[in-house]
Amino acid sequence: DAIIISLLDTFTNVLAGCVIFSVLGTLAYEKGVPISEVVDHEGLGLAFVIYPQALADIKIVPQLWSLLFFIMLFTLGIGSSMSQIETILTVIKDKFPNLREKKGYLALGVCVTFFLLGLPLTTNVGQHILVMLNNYGVGAAVYFYATLTVIGITWIYGIRNFSNDVHFMLGRPAGIFWKITWTFTAPISLIVIFIYGHIPDENETKSYLPPWAEITGWILAAVAVFQIPIWGIYVIYRNPEKSILKKFLHSFKATGDWGPSDPTDKARWLEMRRSPKEYNEQKSEVTIVSAVYNESFEGDVF
Repeated sequence: DAIIISLLDTFTNVLAGCVIFSVLGTLAYEKGVPISEVVDHEGLGLAFVIYPQALADIKIVPQLWSLLFFIMLFTLGIGSSMSQIETILTVIKDKFPNLREKKGYLALGVCVTFFLLGLPLTTNVGQHILVMLNNYGVGAAVYFYATLTVIGITWIYGIRNFSNDVHFMLGRPAGIFWKITWTFTAPISLIVIFIYGHIPDENETKSYLPPWAEITGWILAAVAVFQIPIWGIYVIYRNPEKSILKKFLHSFKATGDWGPSDPTDKARWLEMRRSPKEYNEQKSEVTIVSAVYNESFEGDVF
Protein backbone atom coordinates (compact mmCIF):
# COMPACT_ATOMS: atom_id res chain seq x y z
CA ASP A 1 0.00 0.00 0.00
CA ALA A 2 2.81 2.43 0.87
CA ILE A 3 4.49 1.87 -2.52
CA ILE A 4 1.21 2.24 -4.42
CA ILE A 5 0.29 5.46 -2.59
CA SER A 6 3.77 6.91 -3.18
CA LEU A 7 3.66 6.11 -6.89
CA LEU A 8 0.15 7.51 -7.30
CA ASP A 9 1.11 10.67 -5.41
CA THR A 10 4.18 11.15 -7.61
CA PHE A 11 2.17 10.53 -10.78
CA THR A 12 -0.51 13.00 -9.67
CA ASN A 13 2.08 15.70 -8.96
CA VAL A 14 3.75 15.21 -12.34
CA LEU A 15 0.38 15.26 -14.11
CA ALA A 16 -0.69 18.43 -12.25
CA GLY A 17 2.61 20.10 -13.13
CA CYS A 18 2.19 19.27 -16.82
CA VAL A 19 -1.36 20.63 -16.87
CA ILE A 20 -0.59 23.83 -14.95
CA PHE A 21 2.56 24.81 -16.79
CA SER A 22 1.12 23.95 -20.19
CA VAL A 23 -1.66 26.45 -19.49
CA LEU A 24 0.79 29.03 -18.12
CA GLY A 25 3.08 28.50 -21.10
CA THR A 26 0.19 29.12 -23.49
CA LEU A 27 -0.72 32.28 -21.59
CA ALA A 28 2.89 33.51 -21.73
CA TYR A 29 3.06 32.75 -25.47
CA GLU A 30 -0.11 34.71 -26.19
CA LYS A 31 1.16 37.71 -24.21
CA GLY A 32 4.65 37.46 -25.70
CA VAL A 33 6.41 37.49 -22.32
CA PRO A 34 8.56 34.96 -20.43
CA ILE A 35 6.71 32.57 -18.14
CA SER A 36 8.50 34.11 -15.14
CA GLU A 37 6.58 37.34 -15.78
CA VAL A 38 3.29 35.46 -15.96
CA VAL A 39 3.77 33.80 -12.58
CA ASP A 40 4.44 37.02 -10.67
CA HIS A 41 1.99 36.41 -7.84
CA GLU A 42 3.00 34.98 -4.47
CA GLY A 43 0.98 32.82 -2.14
CA LEU A 44 -2.49 32.10 -3.49
CA GLY A 45 -2.10 34.22 -6.62
CA LEU A 46 -1.34 31.25 -8.87
CA ALA A 47 -4.50 29.35 -7.92
CA PHE A 48 -6.94 32.25 -7.61
CA VAL A 49 -5.60 34.83 -10.10
CA ILE A 50 -3.30 33.49 -12.82
CA TYR A 51 -4.88 30.11 -13.51
CA PRO A 52 -8.52 31.34 -13.55
CA GLN A 53 -7.39 34.11 -15.92
CA ALA A 54 -5.90 31.50 -18.24
CA LEU A 55 -9.07 29.38 -18.10
CA ALA A 56 -11.18 32.43 -18.96
CA ASP A 57 -9.30 32.70 -22.28
CA ILE A 58 -10.42 29.24 -23.40
CA LYS A 59 -12.75 29.69 -26.35
CA ILE A 60 -14.86 26.57 -25.74
CA VAL A 61 -17.20 27.07 -22.76
CA PRO A 62 -14.73 28.85 -20.42
CA GLN A 63 -17.35 29.00 -17.67
CA LEU A 64 -17.45 25.19 -17.51
CA TRP A 65 -13.67 24.85 -17.11
CA SER A 66 -13.60 27.56 -14.44
CA LEU A 67 -16.44 25.85 -12.58
CA LEU A 68 -14.67 22.49 -12.69
CA PHE A 69 -11.43 24.11 -11.52
CA PHE A 70 -12.98 25.71 -8.45
CA ILE A 71 -14.91 22.53 -7.64
CA MET A 72 -11.57 20.73 -7.71
CA LEU A 73 -10.07 23.30 -5.30
CA PHE A 74 -13.04 22.85 -2.98
CA THR A 75 -12.76 19.05 -2.95
CA LEU A 76 -9.00 19.26 -2.37
CA GLY A 77 -9.61 21.50 0.62
CA ILE A 78 -12.22 19.13 2.03
CA GLY A 79 -9.95 16.13 1.48
CA SER A 80 -6.95 17.68 3.21
CA SER A 81 -9.14 18.87 6.09
CA MET A 82 -10.56 15.37 6.62
CA SER A 83 -7.13 13.87 7.31
CA GLN A 84 -6.23 16.65 9.76
CA ILE A 85 -9.57 16.48 11.57
CA GLU A 86 -9.34 12.70 11.81
CA THR A 87 -5.90 13.01 13.43
CA ILE A 88 -7.26 15.41 16.05
CA LEU A 89 -10.30 13.20 16.69
CA THR A 90 -8.08 10.15 17.19
CA VAL A 91 -5.98 11.96 19.80
CA ILE A 92 -9.07 13.18 21.67
CA LYS A 93 -10.73 9.76 21.64
CA ASP A 94 -7.55 8.06 22.86
CA LYS A 95 -7.28 10.56 25.72
CA PHE A 96 -10.99 10.44 26.58
CA PRO A 97 -12.32 6.96 25.64
CA ASN A 98 -15.84 7.79 26.84
CA LEU A 99 -16.19 10.18 23.89
CA ARG A 100 -15.87 7.38 21.33
CA GLU A 101 -19.59 6.66 21.52
CA LYS A 102 -20.33 10.29 20.60
CA LYS A 103 -17.93 10.58 17.69
CA GLY A 104 -20.49 12.40 15.54
CA TYR A 105 -20.98 15.20 18.04
CA LEU A 106 -17.24 15.27 18.69
CA ALA A 107 -16.47 15.67 14.98
CA LEU A 108 -19.10 18.39 14.70
CA GLY A 109 -17.63 20.26 17.66
CA VAL A 110 -14.09 20.08 16.28
CA CYS A 111 -15.21 21.22 12.81
CA VAL A 112 -17.18 24.16 14.23
CA THR A 113 -14.22 25.16 16.42
CA PHE A 114 -11.79 25.21 13.52
CA PHE A 115 -14.35 26.96 11.33
CA LEU A 116 -14.46 29.79 13.86
CA LEU A 117 -10.66 29.82 14.12
CA GLY A 118 -10.47 30.08 10.32
CA LEU A 119 -12.72 33.14 10.07
CA PRO A 120 -9.79 35.59 10.53
CA LEU A 121 -8.37 34.20 7.27
CA THR A 122 -11.28 35.83 5.42
CA THR A 123 -10.43 39.35 6.64
CA ASN A 124 -8.26 41.93 4.88
CA VAL A 125 -5.13 40.58 6.59
CA GLY A 126 -6.15 36.97 6.04
CA GLN A 127 -3.55 36.35 3.33
CA HIS A 128 -0.77 37.55 5.66
CA ILE A 129 -2.05 35.22 8.39
CA LEU A 130 -2.17 32.30 5.96
CA VAL A 131 1.39 32.91 4.72
CA MET A 132 2.58 33.30 8.31
CA LEU A 133 1.00 30.01 9.39
CA ASN A 134 2.31 28.22 6.31
CA ASN A 135 5.88 29.53 6.62
CA TYR A 136 6.31 29.33 10.38
CA GLY A 137 3.52 27.26 11.90
CA VAL A 138 3.98 24.09 9.81
CA GLY A 139 7.42 24.61 8.31
CA ALA A 140 10.39 23.64 10.43
CA ALA A 141 8.21 22.07 13.13
CA VAL A 142 6.92 19.33 10.81
CA TYR A 143 10.40 18.10 9.86
CA PHE A 144 11.54 18.46 13.48
CA TYR A 145 8.64 16.33 14.75
CA ALA A 146 8.97 13.78 11.96
CA THR A 147 12.72 13.35 12.50
CA LEU A 148 12.40 12.92 16.26
CA THR A 149 9.45 10.55 15.79
CA VAL A 150 11.41 8.27 13.45
CA ILE A 151 14.49 8.36 15.68
CA GLY A 152 12.40 7.73 18.80
CA ILE A 153 10.61 4.74 17.28
CA THR A 154 13.57 3.02 15.61
CA TRP A 155 16.47 3.91 17.91
CA ILE A 156 14.91 4.45 21.36
CA TYR A 157 11.88 2.15 21.28
CA GLY A 158 13.92 -0.13 19.06
CA ILE A 159 13.50 -1.43 15.54
CA ARG A 160 13.08 -4.96 16.90
CA ASN A 161 10.17 -3.98 19.15
CA PHE A 162 8.61 -1.92 16.37
CA SER A 163 8.98 -4.77 13.86
CA ASN A 164 7.34 -7.16 16.32
CA ASP A 165 4.44 -4.73 16.74
CA VAL A 166 4.05 -4.48 12.97
CA HIS A 167 4.13 -8.26 12.76
CA PHE A 168 1.44 -8.44 15.45
CA MET A 169 -0.83 -5.97 13.64
CA LEU A 170 -0.37 -7.19 10.06
CA GLY A 171 0.14 -10.89 10.69
CA ARG A 172 3.40 -11.01 8.73
CA PRO A 173 6.93 -9.80 9.54
CA ALA A 174 8.39 -6.66 8.03
CA GLY A 175 11.07 -7.20 5.40
CA ILE A 176 14.68 -6.06 5.63
CA PHE A 177 13.93 -3.24 3.16
CA TRP A 178 11.45 -1.62 5.54
CA LYS A 179 13.74 -2.07 8.54
CA ILE A 180 16.60 -0.32 6.74
CA THR A 181 14.24 2.40 5.50
CA TRP A 182 12.81 3.08 8.96
CA THR A 183 16.18 2.95 10.73
CA PHE A 184 18.52 4.77 8.33
CA THR A 185 16.92 6.08 5.13
CA ALA A 186 13.99 7.97 6.68
CA PRO A 187 15.88 9.91 9.41
CA ILE A 188 18.82 10.74 7.14
CA SER A 189 16.50 11.93 4.35
CA LEU A 190 14.50 14.12 6.75
CA ILE A 191 17.65 15.70 8.17
CA VAL A 192 19.04 16.40 4.68
CA ILE A 193 15.74 17.93 3.51
CA PHE A 194 15.54 20.06 6.66
CA ILE A 195 19.08 21.41 6.21
CA TYR A 196 18.68 21.96 2.47
CA GLY A 197 15.40 23.80 2.98
CA HIS A 198 17.05 26.29 5.34
CA ILE A 199 20.02 27.15 3.12
CA PRO A 200 19.61 30.82 2.10
CA ASP A 201 18.78 31.34 -1.57
CA GLU A 202 20.31 34.40 -3.24
CA ASN A 203 17.46 34.61 -5.75
CA GLU A 204 14.74 34.26 -3.12
CA THR A 205 12.47 37.27 -2.90
CA LYS A 206 12.26 39.09 0.39
CA SER A 207 9.23 38.34 2.52
CA TYR A 208 6.42 40.85 2.14
CA LEU A 209 4.95 40.12 5.57
CA PRO A 210 4.61 43.08 7.95
CA PRO A 211 6.89 43.15 11.04
CA TRP A 212 4.11 42.06 13.41
CA ALA A 213 3.49 38.96 11.28
CA GLU A 214 7.21 38.10 11.19
CA ILE A 215 7.47 38.35 14.99
CA THR A 216 4.27 36.35 15.52
CA GLY A 217 5.48 33.71 13.07
CA TRP A 218 8.76 33.20 14.91
CA ILE A 219 6.86 32.93 18.19
CA LEU A 220 4.60 30.25 16.67
CA ALA A 221 7.62 28.35 15.36
CA ALA A 222 9.34 28.52 18.75
CA VAL A 223 6.22 27.33 20.58
CA ALA A 224 5.83 24.40 18.18
CA VAL A 225 9.49 23.33 18.26
CA PHE A 226 10.03 23.68 22.01
CA GLN A 227 7.04 21.50 22.92
CA ILE A 228 9.17 18.34 22.87
CA PRO A 229 12.05 19.52 25.14
CA ILE A 230 9.66 21.26 27.55
CA TRP A 231 7.47 18.19 28.04
CA GLY A 232 10.57 15.98 28.10
CA ILE A 233 11.96 17.97 31.02
CA TYR A 234 8.56 17.78 32.72
CA VAL A 235 8.45 13.98 32.41
CA ILE A 236 11.99 13.64 33.76
CA TYR A 237 11.16 15.96 36.68
CA ARG A 238 8.01 13.97 37.59
CA ASN A 239 9.87 10.64 37.53
CA PRO A 240 9.89 9.00 41.02
CA GLU A 241 13.60 8.11 40.88
CA LYS A 242 15.92 10.13 43.13
CA SER A 243 19.06 10.86 41.11
CA ILE A 244 19.00 12.92 37.92
CA LEU A 245 20.69 10.15 35.92
CA LYS A 246 18.16 7.53 37.03
CA LYS A 247 15.30 9.94 36.31
CA PHE A 248 16.66 10.49 32.81
CA LEU A 249 17.24 6.80 32.03
CA HIS A 250 13.94 5.65 33.55
CA SER A 251 12.03 8.19 31.45
CA PHE A 252 13.03 6.26 28.31
CA LYS A 253 11.44 3.04 29.58
CA ALA A 254 7.89 1.96 28.81
CA THR A 255 5.21 2.41 31.44
CA GLY A 256 3.41 -0.51 33.04
CA ASP A 257 0.28 -0.05 30.95
CA TRP A 258 2.15 0.11 27.63
CA GLY A 259 0.54 -1.94 24.89
CA PRO A 260 -2.76 -2.24 22.99
CA SER A 261 -5.71 -0.56 24.70
CA ASP A 262 -8.08 -3.45 23.98
CA PRO A 263 -7.74 -6.13 26.72
CA THR A 264 -7.99 -9.02 24.25
CA ASP A 265 -5.35 -7.55 21.96
CA LYS A 266 -3.20 -6.76 25.01
CA ALA A 267 -3.29 -10.41 26.10
CA ARG A 268 -2.34 -11.63 22.62
CA TRP A 269 0.41 -9.01 22.40
CA LEU A 270 1.91 -10.09 25.74
CA GLU A 271 1.72 -13.72 24.61
CA MET A 272 3.66 -12.85 21.47
CA ARG A 273 6.35 -11.06 23.48
CA ARG A 274 6.74 -13.98 25.90
CA SER A 275 6.99 -16.71 23.23
CA PRO A 276 7.21 -15.19 19.73
CA LYS A 277 8.03 -18.50 18.02
CA GLU A 278 4.99 -20.35 19.35
CA TYR A 279 2.77 -17.34 18.68
CA ASN A 280 3.95 -17.11 15.07
CA GLU A 281 3.23 -20.79 14.48
CA GLN A 282 -0.25 -20.42 15.95
CA LYS A 283 -0.81 -17.23 13.96
CA SER A 284 0.22 -18.90 10.69
CA GLU A 285 -2.30 -21.71 11.25
CA VAL A 286 -5.08 -19.18 11.85
CA THR A 287 -4.04 -17.22 8.76
CA ILE A 288 -4.17 -20.33 6.56
CA VAL A 289 -7.66 -21.22 7.80
CA SER A 290 -8.84 -17.63 7.33
CA ALA A 291 -7.45 -17.52 3.78
CA VAL A 292 -9.27 -20.73 2.83
CA TYR A 293 -12.49 -19.39 4.33
CA ASN A 294 -12.17 -16.03 2.59
CA GLU A 295 -11.44 -17.66 -0.75
CA SER A 296 -14.49 -19.93 -0.53
CA PHE A 297 -16.65 -17.02 0.62
CA GLU A 298 -15.64 -14.90 -2.38
CA GLY A 299 -16.32 -17.84 -4.67
CA ASP A 300 -19.85 -18.24 -3.30
CA VAL A 301 -20.60 -14.56 -3.79
CA PHE A 302 -19.16 -14.04 -7.25
